[in-house]
Order: sequence, then structure tokens, then C-alpha cells
Amino acid sequence: MGASGSGTEYVVELSFKTDNYDDAAKLHTDAINVAESHGWLYHGDILKTGLILDRY
Repeated sequence: MGASGSGTEYVVELSFKTDNYDDAAKLHTDAINVAESHGWLYHGDILKTGLILDRY
């Protein structure tokens, strides 16, 4: 997607709510591993507000 706002760019944010830290840590690790194994994980910083304002 270009800065002109043309095209589609997907950004996904995951959130987990659990009763304890260990469960959350396991879910986090599993999610990272799935995203990494599919080449979906971006290793840079993305500020969603900035991304939206830059595109539109």
C-alpha cells in the first residue's frame, strides 16, 4: 500500500485476557510462533494512529 491510501494493508492486533500471567505468557508465545512460522510477523514498530493518518 502506498502513502496515497491506495490498496489494502492489514494490521492485526491480538489481545488475551486470562486469570493469570502463566496462561497469558503461553498464549503470547504460541501466537508469536504461529505468526513467525507463516512469515506474518513484522519485527519493526508500527504506530497504528500514525499509519492511518499517513495513509488517509
